[in-house]
Amino acid sequence: MEGYPGLVVHGPLMTLALAETLRLEGRAERVTRVGHRNDRPLFCGRPARLRGRRTADGFTLDLHGPEAATPCTTLTMAAR
Repeated sequence: MEGYPGLVVHGPLMTLALAETLRLEGRAERVTRVGHRNDRPLFCGRPARLRGRRTADGFTLDLHGPEAATPCTTLTMAAR
């Protein structure tokens, strides 16, 4: 045990879930580049919120846990 309050959500799984969110929204653009950054753990069973914004060359999605304003995971996708 590492002293965490519960099970940790797998970081690449969070990234995949963010990418799937864009796909389900029906984004028609062709994705040309994907980047992700996992900065903090997200724990199973805890609430999380998604923040998205369009950027000059695509999209950025941030997944925030309940503990802080900084994201647990950030996904950036360049599209054309």
